[in-house]
Amino acid sequence: MLFIPACALGAALPLGIAGWRSAAGSTGWAVGGMYAVNTLGAIAGSLLAGFVLLPLMGATKLVVAGAAMGIASAVALLVSQPDAQRATTWRHAGVLIALFVVSVFTVPETDVARLQRGVFRGIQGSSGSSDFKMTLLHAEEGTSATVAIFRTPNSTVLKVNGKADASTGGDMDTQYLLGHMPLLMHPSARRACIIGYGSGATVQAVAVHPTVEQIDVVEIEQAVLDVSPYFHSVNNNVLEDERVHVFMEDGRSFLRRRDAAYDVIISEPSNPWIAGISSLFTSEFYESVQERLRPEGLFCQWIQTYEISASTRQAMLNTLTGVFPYVTVFSIRGDLICLASNSPLKGSLDAMEERFAVESVARSLARIQMRAPIDLFVSAYAQFPTEPAPFLSKTRNTDDNLWLEYRAPVEMYRGTNEPLELVDERVFRPILDNLFVDVDSEAIFARAAGSIARRYPERHYLLEALSQDTRFSDQLRGELSERAQEA
Repeated sequence: MLFIPACALGAALPLGIAGWRSAAGSTGWAVGGMYAVNTLGAIAGSLLAGFVLLPLMGATKLVVAGAAMGIASAVALLVSQPDAQRATTWRHAGVLIALFVVSVFTVPETDVARLQRGVFRGIQGSSGSSDFKMTLLHAEEGTSATVAIFRTPNSTVLKVNGKADASTGGDMDTQYLLGHMPLLMHPSARRACIIGYGSGATVQAVAVHPTVEQIDVVEIEQAVLDVSPYFHSVNNNVLEDERVHVFMEDGRSFLRRRDAAYDVIISEPSNPWIAGISSLFTSEFYESVQERLRPEGLFCQWIQTYEISASTRQAMLNTLTGVFPYVTVFSIRGDLICLASNSPLKGSLDAMEERFAVESVARSLARIQMRAPIDLFVSAYAQFPTEPAPFLSKTRNTDDNLWLEYRAPVEMYRGTNEPLELVDERVFRPILDNLFVDVDSEAIFARAAGSIARRYPERHYLLEALSQDTRFSDQLRGELSERAQEA
């Protein structure tokens, strides 16, 4: 299908030069002029098609329009032949136009729902699309992506180019915690920057904290913002908040040109196997983030644990610790939430409980069954530099090597899935002790035990291990053992 058009397009430029040379009588003028016109046309066509016609007409109609322009050019050339060949050329032109009209009316309508189902995922296993019913609510072709909204029996899903990037279902824990965790850990965050809008749930989680005075949201695709009303149940129409300022541009460019300092920067891009996304997981990007953080600032980074190998995950974490000397990682339903800073990460449990008592904060966290601050942080998985093992790798992702850009797609298509190793009690306890220096260890783990029993059933094994720790009192050890047996 592409061979003949590719050959024809390749031949057009030299034939045009040859034709112009005969008319102009100068090879130099013909070559230079044709290349100049060709270059200007390429620039104008890219700008017009990508930024004007594609959002206005959609991809299918734009392809048809482009084909129509090609047919019109061919007909114009045909009918410009000498009079002796005019009858033959008109017949050829008529046949060409008739074939084009027939092809346009016989081409089926684009099935947007099927196109956006994301069959490219899990291609080595199943069909890659979910078996349950998905109803297309909205589809919009933006300048950089096609955005679609689907309704499933359990949630509303945002898909970008067929890839689910946000939802009101299984993604809610991660979407809210990306906003709440750094805001609770920071002593008094006033300015926040969020790269990637998604459903707006993370922006809403930040906005409910009363100390926040300004929230800069960086989103590259206008169509993502256009579908925000479909997620009002989880974002509470946060774009109407006067503290929220939206910037339509690339996240890296924004941080480079923005002369501002933030208390919290949150990066929640799509998966790194998508072209271009890995640039938000490079050393250079993290250095830009570091430059924009205030002295006590926190950086919150999302990293996936699915469709990648353990070695790739370690390389991603190693890239982060190559810039930030202190990183604490939390594991939430197949996602990692990393809190990075230039100084040891230490929070105040008492201060967190005061903030948790704020009605808007408590109501937001209650939506994901978080009843106390310890519920958020008992998901601790690793900490750098105290426990460097999960961060060890010989590889770092940089702008020069684009290592992740090529590694991640291969593992996604292979269906690679290497789950996280279970967190060891000898690692888990020091992390919580380091996070909450204002509360003694007994009080921390008494609360953590209740949180694990209620919120993290997959970590029940930690209760038995902690009950054997002789540094705890007999009473606490007994309580831990009892909870472990109940689990």
